[in-house]
Amino acid sequence: MTDANGQPVAGVPLTTQRYGYKTWMPLPDLVTGSDGTAYATIQMSKWRIDNRVRVQFAGNATYGASTGEGAVTMKMREAVVYLEVKGSSVRDEHPYRMWMAVTDEVGNAVTGKLEVQVDDGSGTRILTNVSLDAKGKARIDVYPRKGSKYRAIFRTEGWIYQGTSPSRYVSVLPYTNPVALPAGAPKPSVHTRALTPARATVAGAFPQVLTIPDHIWNHMVGRSWRSGCPVGRADLRLVRVNYIGFDGFRYRGEMVVNKSVATRTANAFAAMHNSGIPIRLMVRVDWFGYSSTVRGADDYRSMAADNTSAFNCRDVVGKPGTRSPHSYGRSIDINPWENPYHSARGVVPNTWWVSRSHPQVAWRSSGHTVVKLLARYGIRWTYGLSDKHHFDA
Repeated sequence: MTDANGQPVAGVPLTTQRYGYKTWMPLPDLVTGSDGTAYATIQMSKWRIDNRVRVQFAGNATYGASTGEGAVTMKMREAVVYLEVKGSSVRDEHPYRMWMAVTDEVGNAVTGKLEVQVDDGSGTRILTNVSLDAKGKARIDVYPRKGSKYRAIFRTEGWIYQGTSPSRYVSVLPYTNPVALPAGAPKPSVHTRALTPARATVAGAFPQVLTIPDHIWNHMVGRSWRSGCPVGRADLRLVRVNYIGFDGFRYRGEMVVNKSVATRTANAFAAMHNSGIPIRLMVRVDWFGYSSTVRGADDYRSMAADNTSAFNCRDVVGKPGTRSPHSYGRSIDINPWENPYHSARGVVPNTWWVSRSHPQVAWRSSGHTVVKLLARYGIRWTYGLSDKHHFDA
């Protein structure tokens, strides 16, 4: 403190305050020394607005009152963000643990919030926000369903500038081992992403038997059902069940069956899931459109896609004018590509699999695992080798 001539003013009391919590708070009072100065030590805040200080002199007989105010400036530090993972892959539907830490550039732990972002190929989005502990660390479990990139971002806070971790890529392995098909086995001739069902989101088979919703019935009419069919909407049920695909991932499948066999069908396919028996595709047959050849949903395309299906009010393949047992909703075709049908007009959907079998997906005798399992639920392999993929409940 000095007078008007710049001379030090000694031995006068000063009141000191610092700003915090939206108000001025008192600090210890000071007295100027012989050189007119006084010193105080304060704990710096990470919030810059709280590092303002003011000093007040109330005045005396010699000097008038005065106030001085200033801010203590701090050097902003850089945030160093780490995101560590063990391994670069995880099995589908299994947790994957990530560790994160934030320090400043000299290694001091930083607390606060950390934003975790993910990009699974459809654009970057915020996955979650996590709180760092007193050591500047955090960990989370993620459940990626497909290959994804992750990164962590510390937003500017207090005296710490923003920092971003390097990206970490995690690939997703199948839920279980894919089907090992024989060398040279042809792929289904009909394939489209539009027919790929959603991945399973609930543990286990989770079988459901439902009445036919309006939007599904409207999609069936003119394809798998038409006026004059032997069963109507009230006689049918929608069966939904999780299944294991040939690729080892789990999917949510659905088919329409007669209400009299809906529960046993749902339970049988749940048992297939629980036994690890693969199914390549299970979508409603009406997704394949109408076929004037069979006068119903296009079973040729459904077989060529290796689609497992049930109700379809149509003619027998290769026998125009003869009503198929599928018209009643008690017949089920399973993995038709690997289990061809000897129709009156030739083998469909392919001839390569006629003389070949497979322990999981192609059966050639009543002793096969699939045939025996379905038989326990009253679903029989009706025509044997002449129509390998056909079963009746």
